Amino acid sequence: MVYAFRISLLILSLTFSLYSAPALAWGAQGHRITGLVANALLTPQSRAALRQLLGTDNVADEASWLDQNRPLLASRLPGSTQWHYDNIPLCTTASHDSYCSGGRCATAALDRFMAVLQDPQASQDDKRLAVRVIIHVAGDLAQPLHASDNHDRGGNDVRVTFAGQQGTLHTLWDTTLVKRAVRGQSEAAFATGLLTDFGPQLADWAQGTPDQWAREANAVSRALVYGDLPGALTCPATTAGSHLDIPLSYADETAAILRRQLIMGGVHIAALLNRAFADFQGQPPASENADPGK
Repeated sequence: MVYAFRISLLILSLTFSLYSAPALAWGAQGHRITGLVANALLTPQSRAALRQLLGTDNVADEASWLDQNRPLLASRLPGSTQWHYDNIPLCTTASHDSYCSGGRCATAALDRFMAVLQDPQASQDDKRLAVRVIIHVAGDLAQPLHASDNHDRGGNDVRVTFAGQQGTLHTLWDTTLVKRAVRGQSEAAFATGLLTDFGPQLADWAQGTPDQWAREANAVSRALVYGDLPGALTCPATTAGSHLDIPLSYADETAAILRRQLIMGGVHIAALLNRAFADFQGQPPASENADPGK
């Protein structure tokens, strides 16, 4: 089968390092945390498959690849910038096709690239791209503002001031609140803490589909990300163009859900990779280390 998105990663990898771009979702720190969580949950088959495809089974090392290489990907794969999110309306209902035209959204990308990983006819280059898309986009989809939109581009059109710093509601969730949650810990220690605190729920969170996960994140966005804003959100309130002063209490009130969404991103990454590589027959890694800091 010939895939419309086939590219030669061997050639492009020599060029990608020349490009940089702002993150589109969880910042680099958030993506590394989702990757560290996923590291601890991979099966031996998944580890072996990743080592064969990427030369490493450390998901955290690959978690920001899609953001780092966004400009060239956009030029070679039109629509790839839309793989990072599902613009599910916050205050109304809508069909999947209405916010994922032409399959250009996170959930469709995950389904499409999972099919690539499970296709014995797909090339190694296609599978390398598929793995990197899945690692990044499954993490993205746990960020509530990547599964919701109130005609404000996922919070990008909501200006905020928090702790004396100005930005957007989207960047507040991408980076600022993550940094505040980590509070100077190493990312590996933070990920280990998440795995310990949420251990009993991990098996349940590994179930389901990307579409179900996106709708759950959308519900979180409506109830807490927007619902806990000053004045709260009473649908169909307009948020685009607003400028809000965000109190420290907002960070405190949403800290638990932020931690939950970060670990859910990692759980979903591992769940998809473990499904895709369930029948992989390669040799497992020499050392099975469940330490997320591996």
